[in-house]
Amino acid sequence: MTLALFALLILCTGTPSGAVVISGDSARAEERLKRLAEREAALKAKEEAFQRANAALEAKVRELDAAKKGLEKQISARKSQDGDRYKKMVKIYKSLKPKDAADLLNKLEPKLVITLLDNMDQKTVVKLIPLITQPTVLEWSRQNLGGR
Repeated sequence: MTLALFALLILCTGTPSGAVVISGDSARAEERLKRLAEREAALKAKEEAFQRANAALEAKVRELDAAKKGLEKQISARKSQDGDRYKKMVKIYKSLKPKDAADLLNKLEPKLVITLLDNMDQKTVVKLIPLITQPTVLEWSRQNLGGR
């Protein structure tokens, strides 16, 4: 707005009585200044709308961050709980006689059996390998050898 007033002062000439006289070219310049003022007002309104939208987005980001932290806590608690249950299952299979444990393991999905074998100590696994289905033992061996 300051620029518009400065331009108006340049285009206008003052008379000794203090009245302002605007020439024909000055009338066009005044119209142009009016349009510039309108554009400036529209730009200011858009800037304010942008700032409101930006503030709303920042609030939404904070809300989503808080929700993410809550979910991460829930996931962490769930993993801990699942890990505890999993350790109990490994202990149960370890405490069974090898033949009984193998009979049960052979009824499970091979991926689950492989995971259980990975979490058992070597002594227990050595007793179970001859009793577990051959394809499962071979896949477990491949995975532990890195596919070599």
